[in-house]
Parts: sequence; C-alpha cells; structure tokens
Amino acid sequence: MGRLTQPIVSIIFAVIGALIGATGGIEGAAIGGFTGAASSFIFTVLQIAADASRKREPFSFSVEITSPSLTHHQIFPSYSANLIVKNRLRGRHFGGCRLHVLEVSAVRGRAQFPRLIDQFDVAAFAERRVAFAYWTRRDPPYNDDDSIGIAGPPAGAFYNGNFLRVAATGSTLRLRVYDGVSHFQELYCHVSVEERRLSVNLNG
Repeated sequence: MGRLTQPIVSIIFAVIGALIGATGGIEGAAIGGFTGAASSFIFTVLQIAADASRKREPFSFSVEITSPSLTHHQIFPSYSANLIVKNRLRGRHFGGCRLHVLEVSAVRGRAQFPRLIDQFDVAAFAERRVAFAYWTRRDPPYNDDDSIGIAGPPAGAFYNGNFLRVAATGSTLRLRVYDGVSHFQELYCHVSVEERRLSVNLNG
C-alpha cells in the first residue's frame, strides 16, 4: 500500500461527496461527510491487511544473471545467478538470514539436504543479492561446463562443503529463505543453460 493511496482514496470520495452534496442539499451533504469517513476507514482496513501480509512474508524475490567477467586469474568467462531478496518492511532490519537448498530435481552425484548457500543481512526496505548458481563457458578446443554449480561464495565450494552440481539441461531447485527470527519463505526456481547462457526462472 503506497504512501499516495490514502490521499487518492480521500480525493475520490471527496469528489463523490461534493457532487452528491451539490445536488442533494442537506441529505447530500450528510452523505458527502459519510463518504469522507468511509474513505479513511477503507484505507485503514487495506493498510492493516497489507501490513499483515508483509509481516507474514517480509521478502519478495527476483533473479538476475551477471554478465561474464574475467579476473586476473581466470581464463574463461563465468556466469552467476543472484537471488535478489527485497525487504518489504520499512522499519525492520533482518540479520542472520539464511538461504538453503532443500531439494533438487536432477543432481549430479550424491547430495544431502538441506544445504546452506549463504548467510546474510537485509536492511530495512533494501535489497540483498545472494549468489547461488555458476556456469562457465569455454571456447574450442575446450568444452563448456556440462553442469551448473550450486553454492554460496566461491570459498563455499572448497571449505564449507555445500557445493553441488546439477544438470545443465535443466533442474528445479526448492529454496528456503529464513528471516533470522522465526519465519521462512520457500520458492522454486529452474536453472538451465540456454544458448550458451545460464538461465534461471523463478517458480519453475
């Protein structure tokens, strides 16, 4: 519910009330006054409902794929996928949030779940990008990766033991984001390689 919603609702009801008042005399004026009060009541009810929804599910999600970039020690460009976690609450900072993989439809090798991807904080009404998938493209005579890496920061692949690989032809992941307090939200995403590019679709 945006900050401009209440003024807009009030203006609409005020115009209606003015029209009724202009044509209906005293009774119309009374109805016009009632519409003003009704506008505030309706806005309050909608605001309470919206606030309750945000508290139950404080995060919204989207995904971005970073363009390949090379560092001084890399030979081949790598794509990475970031889950963008947006805090929808203006007055609440979340610390100790965690992203886990709960289930994978097509995993390479053996894997145990849940698997921690990363721990992070999200400031009030802010966004946090959490990298969770990687894929590398190679020029001939070398081959592209035939699988997609699922892990947190690069060190996680070696030290935290949370690295796994899924089929590049396509795999569905069930993810869970914990807010660090008492609530969690789950979402699905489909990861694959399309036309030599890493592709991720939420709710896949």
